[in-house]
Amino acid sequence: MATKDKVRINVNVDRDLKEAAAQIYEDMGLNINTAVKMFLKQTVNDNGLPFKPNAKKSELNAKNQKELDEAINQLKNGKGIEFDNVADFKKWLHEV
Repeated sequence: MATKDKVRINVNVDRDLKEAAAQIYEDMGLNINTAVKMFLKQTVNDNGLPFKPNAKKSELNAKNQKELDEAINQLKNGKGIEFDNVADFKKWLHEV
């Protein structure tokens, strides 16, 4: 990377995404141009993406939401299990 030749990169993104990112970078004392350069340099340093991509969803699926609702209702109706300390909780976990 000894060359000083520069190229322009154009990327189309949603306006809201750009503005939200710009605000975060500004809070960090950066601008989008500098942040993108940092991202590209870290990609080269890591020989890959500088973060671990995943397919996790932040929202509960219908089954998980139903189970969570049932557990909350059990707690509200006094059907939950109480522990006096963390050790008892850990012991219970290993027995389940």
